Amino acid sequence: MLLQLLPGKRLKNILDYFEAPDPMTVLELVAKHTKQELKDATIIVVVDGMQNLISYSSDGLDANSLFYKTLLAIGALTHEGAFLLSCCTAMVTHPVDQSLKSSSRKRVYLPVALLKPPTLNQSGFIQSAFQMDEIIMKILVGDCGGHGRALEILWNLTKDLNITKCDIGGLMRMLWINLAEIYALPNETDALAIV
Repeated sequence: MLLQLLPGKRLKNILDYFEAPDPMTVLELVAKHTKQELKDATIIVVVDGMQNLISYSSDGLDANSLFYKTLLAIGALTHEGAFLLSCCTAMVTHPVDQSLKSSSRKRVYLPVALLKPPTLNQSGFIQSAFQMDEIIMKILVGDCGGHGRALEILWNLTKDLNITKCDIGGLMRMLWINLAEIYALPNETDALAIV
């Protein structure tokens, strides 16, 4: 959460400088604010952007990594007396079963619904948002794999572009840059807030 509240800071600096409050203390304050006893509350904790804690692709298999320790700490909250469900999200490039150490804890992997290329209604006519009559566009759309954010970025880059007369290499670089701005692994540059 501090990464979102302090978008001008790097994650490493936030972790080094700020003392994180005990999660159960925070949940007790929330329960108190809603005039409930923590033991009577139903709590769903969603931690988004866990990829920001990944330094190496093997961090999910390394019990000493910050990523894995954080997952364990979030999972341990379920044993603190409240009815708590935790959900963690991360963008990873490996299959999940190869990215996380095996565990006796119940894990539910939520599927990502793949999208078909969008259509536009222009002057009463429905047409594809992409120039699908061009083979290169079919390849580019196919390479997006039905992922909404990738399709959105591709559409923003190509909506006013004649695909047959553009620099495909430049277009691919721009697509890669735009995707990397959203899903890049942590590095020494400033972290982007996930909103």
